[in-house]
Amino acid sequence: MSAEEMLEVLDERGNKTGEVLSFRELHARELWDALSFVWIYNDNGEVLLQKRTPGQKSYPDMWDVSAGGHPSAGETWEEGAVKETGEEVGLNIEESDLEYFGEGQDVHPTVTGAMHRGYYKLYLLHYVGDKNAIKPQESEVSALEWRPAAQILADRKDPDRAKLYTGRDEQIYEAALTEILARRCK
Repeated sequence: MSAEEMLEVLDERGNKTGEVLSFRELHARELWDALSFVWIYNDNGEVLLQKRTPGQKSYPDMWDVSAGGHPSAGETWEEGAVKETGEEVGLNIEESDLEYFGEGQDVHPTVTGAMHRGYYKLYLLHYVGDKNAIKPQESEVSALEWRPAAQILADRKDPDRAKLYTGRDEQIYEAALTEILARRCK
């Protein structure tokens, strides 16, 4: 994402305020923005994780959701999810491929000490294609890995292993991964 990308300012409930600011200014003022997160999973109960590059301001060098980021001003959360999935993991998907799973607040300090305040919408994407077709965006993603959802849940309960993952809202990890596991068992 360009530092000059324009983003819509939200309130803490995810409502647009009508104000549009640059990525840099919005984050410098610690205002609320929109986030779209996508968990990509397969029939084996594996989930695609991305490892954020060491230069990221939020959660550098940590494992994170399959794809995620800020919808640009004028984009819906779904359009942002489609865009980020294409940019970060190289998958060209349609909005109809996404399944809405939930929403909430994602608030955390950045490496600069500023607070990032995001209101997110979370989507699930069932992937049945070739695992080798997925390619990381090297400027933001240093690695991609398919990992069993059960392993990720166990890792997040282990204090040492949990440090390898982003500290996002519980629903982003636990609720979504539990749902993915339940689908595999059906």
